[in-house]
Amino acid sequence: MSKKLTMIIILVVIASLGVAGIFVAPLFTKNKLGIVLYEYSDPFILNLGKQLESLATTKGKFEVTMLDSQSQQSLQDEHIDTLLSKGAKVLAVNMVDTNSSPEIIEKAKRADVPIVFFNRDVHDAIESYDKAYYVGSEPAQSGKIQGELIVEKWKTHSDWDLNGDGVVQYVLLEGEQGHPDAEARSKWAIKVMQSNDLKVKELHRAFANWNREQAKAKMREWLKSDNHRIEMVIANNDAMAIGALDAMREQGNILPTFGVDAIPEALTLVKSGELQGTVLNDSENQAEAIYTLVSNLAKGRKATEGSYIKMESRRFLIGYIGITDINVDGFSTQ
Repeated sequence: MSKKLTMIIILVVIASLGVAGIFVAPLFTKNKLGIVLYEYSDPFILNLGKQLESLATTKGKFEVTMLDSQSQQSLQDEHIDTLLSKGAKVLAVNMVDTNSSPEIIEKAKRADVPIVFFNRDVHDAIESYDKAYYVGSEPAQSGKIQGELIVEKWKTHSDWDLNGDGVVQYVLLEGEQGHPDAEARSKWAIKVMQSNDLKVKELHRAFANWNREQAKAKMREWLKSDNHRIEMVIANNDAMAIGALDAMREQGNILPTFGVDAIPEALTLVKSGELQGTVLNDSENQAEAIYTLVSNLAKGRKATEGSYIKMESRRFLIGYIGITDINVDGFSTQ
């Protein structure tokens, strides 16, 4: 019997079964991946989510649903419930409130669905479920590298010391109150500056919740009250650093400013000289690592199968890289 005739017979049989009302499962079905972000307005997080979504749909052939929690834990809880009820095979979650991670893990555990947390560290919570994982970075490292960039630049730019007193008079824009990344970045940036014999004086510090517009508003206030005293702006992320730059452009005076994340707009600003430095929070490799885990887990394989990933206690951390005008050309602004 020819291959062509065999195929015709198979198709006729399938068609007749359908007519008879007998359900025929499709030959191929897509696995469903649920991606839940804490906030779409955070450019780094949205970019990371889109990179993961692209990998999962094009490379992994997943059916992907990506949802915005709008910085509301209650809404994120609802999203998780919805995704599980609709048959998600695996979840990738960027927590709103990491203190709520045990409840999220319990939901996934009851449904026997693997879950990969990313960017916001849930720490020991994953120990309660052997199908829970974490991909991210060490926040203290980003603070240390930011501090090193500041030290390097300050020591080669005597003109930054506007009043000539040998003291770095800075303002600090922080992420969320109580957020471990914000606390670590702030602490270690300043600590590294001091350990490298820089004298520092903090003029202002405020939470701007990783948000460009909130940072712009704070910087406007500080410029009105201390325009001639501020010598440097330190921000826990690029979005806030860029918000501060927005406010400074209105005043026509750009002060040395440092961020974290190396989002495309920040890299462009480093090239132009408006932003003095940023720290690469490697979204591309994070997305690749998350994709590797969810792809394997959806197929019932070992999470790291066929990959370079070496996990410790189901955790995988990716290092940061400092970026200034010296090396920025080696990084993509796309």
